[in-house]
Amino acid sequence: MNRVTQIPVTCVVLLGGLVCGTVWAQNQPQLSRTVTEFHDASGVTSPGRVIETRSQENGRMVATQVVEAPSINGGYQSISETERETIQVDANSVRVVQRWFSSWAGERQLFKVSEEERRTGPGEAESVARTISSVDADGNWQVQERDIEETVSTAPDTRETRKTVLGVVAGSLVPIQQFEEIEHRKGDLVEVQRRLLLSNAIGYAPVFEVRETLVTPTKNGQTTEEKTYSTYVPGVGSYGQLHLAQQHDVSTTTAPDRSTRTEQQVQQVNPGNPWDGLRTTSLMIQVSEPLGSLRTEGHEEVHFLDVNGDLPLVWVTDTQETIGIH
Repeated sequence: MNRVTQIPVTCVVLLGGLVCGTVWAQNQPQLSRTVTEFHDASGVTSPGRVIETRSQENGRMVATQVVEAPSINGGYQSISETERETIQVDANSVRVVQRWFSSWAGERQLFKVSEEERRTGPGEAESVARTISSVDADGNWQVQERDIEETVSTAPDTRETRKTVLGVVAGSLVPIQQFEEIEHRKGDLVEVQRRLLLSNAIGYAPVFEVRETLVTPTKNGQTTEEKTYSTYVPGVGSYGQLHLAQQHDVSTTTAPDRSTRTEQQVQQVNPGNPWDGLRTTSLMIQVSEPLGSLRTEGHEEVHFLDVNGDLPLVWVTDTQETIGIH
């Protein structure tokens, strides 16, 4: 059964505050709808809300987000929207179009579009071509970036990817960065080596880094440990050897009633004392509880490291998800 569907978009932070929005799509079977409310625990910024909807019909999936902020007239008003459309072209190719809209002053205006073609070939080969365009100050559409990715399997447990990023320089698209990634799988351990082959971009990119991800099953869930080693050390700069720069630990447990608890901790190098090991910079605790077979409620608390070395509560998020609405 078709129905009018309320469709959502992406969460953004402007000037330290969360902003959001709402859009409508006609005649799309609605598969799921999630409403997420954000609260700044310090009270410095206003609360926000994000509405996410996924719908699918005839090989076409639309995932949208609407970011909303409090209205001066009460309630919420749309601030920004993102729409991601995925189309299965054939058995070996997928087309993905992502659109960004602004909704200030009540007007929904398209300002950025990403168009992506994904293809698979023999031997698990994959290719991705992505073009990103935006509106300039005169209201004309201009291509800002083009990404090209090629992935091949060189062994049963090894995949190699080369990515080239083209950007606008003096009015023309030219290569500004090129990366090479080699992924090795060793049982539950995945190691990804990432090497920067070319960089003409402004800003820093690590010359070489290695990311190790280990997933370990537990009695009631699993743990994930991800370590990133880099030749760039914050507070030092380029370093001749690989140095542990970040560690991301995730622990998930599932209860018999299908409720879950997830804890994520991020540790990073202290730029002020880079050789003193890692320090915890953020902590996220998330609890999800099913309400019947079609509804789920979630609660999330986010802590960030402050200037005093403490991890105060910064964001509180409450989520309601409904699945299978027709």
